[in-house]
Amino acid sequence: TGTNGKTTTTYFMKNILDAFCRRNPQLCAAQKSAVLSTVEVDTGIEHHEAHLTTPESPDLQRYFAQTRDSGLPFLTMEVSSQAYKLSRVYGMDFDIGMFLNIGEDHIGPLEHTDFEDYFSCKLQLMEHCRTAIINREMDHAQRVLEHARAHAQRVLTFGKLETADLDDDDCWILRDIQKEEQGFTFTTSHGLEQDSWRIRMAGRFNVENALAAILAAKALGVDDQSIREGLLQNEVQGRMNLFEKDGVTVLVDYAHNFLSFQKLYESLKADYPGQRIVVVVGCPGGKAQLRRRDIGTLSGQNADYLYLTAEDPQFEDVRSICEEIASFVKPYGTPYEIIEDRAQAVEKAITTAQKGDVIVLAAKGEEVYQKVRGEYVYYESDLAIAKRLLSV
Repeated sequence: TGTNGKTTTTYFMKNILDAFCRRNPQLCAAQKSAVLSTVEVDTGIEHHEAHLTTPESPDLQRYFAQTRDSGLPFLTMEVSSQAYKLSRVYGMDFDIGMFLNIGEDHIGPLEHTDFEDYFSCKLQLMEHCRTAIINREMDHAQRVLEHARAHAQRVLTFGKLETADLDDDDCWILRDIQKEEQGFTFTTSHGLEQDSWRIRMAGRFNVENALAAILAAKALGVDDQSIREGLLQNEVQGRMNLFEKDGVTVLVDYAHNFLSFQKLYESLKADYPGQRIVVVVGCPGGKAQLRRRDIGTLSGQNADYLYLTAEDPQFEDVRSICEEIASFVKPYGTPYEIIEDRAQAVEKAITTAQKGDVIVLAAKGEEVYQKVRGEYVYYESDLAIAKRLLSV
């Protein structure tokens, strides 16, 4: 669980477990693992697009039964705050629970009444896992640690040297993150043990997601070779998908709230210093109202040009949402334009890009629909438009 990174970490984990299954056919007859994510459901029997981060409880129990009946030895899933608030995972215990981060999000009349309601729902995962894995870099890490230690049989943590607990035998220290031509290399130390790892995904924040999966795999007894293989194979559709052509960089990512945009801009500034950052973004209708302030403020502070557009407007007017975001951009003087049709906004951002520009298509990723007035309306997807225009 976490405000951000659930999907990416889920697929780091799934790819590691798939590699382990392939390397150990005597243990894993199906040679793959199951997954329940924001992107898809794959149980070995059902395989289709997902519409909820965590399925409703009758569906969830059916997926568990299918995974068992398929002979798949592992299942990795995302657990949202709504899953606990609405009792979708009532009575469930997990072998491993990962708490990645926490930020102020999903607060509104349709979700959580306030941050405490949101946080307390997420904390419940720490009450229902045998091994807890916690990111010491996150806000409120101490509270999560205390909750986990009161309930879990084992608690593993990770963080940079300044946040690590050097007296904790189960703390992994993250060191020396280096950007490569594709992805990043990084080093971890645990007691006297030191290891180097590599991922191919863009976004240096994904190093933390990868490390959470590394710790989970080690807790399950997965060998290092399977871990390395799984890390290198990881690519999640709509999450930090990077394309480069004629001096223009296009990033398709699911960033959609304060924490994800903060991490995204930090990564862009570090990895593309001095380059012009152009962002296509919107906010959903009817929920998470604070995102409009947060995304407008962060984008005003960090972007060089903005295209404000539709993102699941539901029963609200797209232009009104964009104008509200713009009200938080204006104090910073960042130029912007409102293009209500998202496909047109994405196309203009890419076709008018200048050499050296970094174009960010944020919040929709691989999704082939817009949520409009209670219906799923077809949309080509940011990812498909980028691939079409760049001929990749």
